[in-house]
Amino acid sequence: MVFGIGKVYSEYYGRVLRGIKMFYLNFTHEFLLELSIFMKEKTLGPGEEIFKQGEDNDTFFIINRGQVEFEVELLNKQVLGLGTLKVSKQIIFMGGG
Repeated sequence: MVFGIGKVYSEYYGRVLRGIKMFYLNFTHEFLLELSIFMKEKTLGPGEEIFKQGEDNDTFFIINRGQVEFEVELLNKQVLGLGTLKVSKQIIFMGGG
């Protein structure tokens, strides 16, 4: 039996999406399988940015574990730290834009 990469993605990431309450309560199983084909996994190290303020970004992020620091750049270009979120369970947030 031979499977394409799309089938592998839909099985793996489809399972991830079905395990998140926000998704399984609001979307059909079929939609989640279709969405899962477009998902990509990315590992970031300390200090790497998920996305920058003001970027046109229509992406959502699922954070599995680690720490996320939130900062905002003010009009005078000063950077204000909003805090750090320690992630031990999956969380989801939308990209800026």
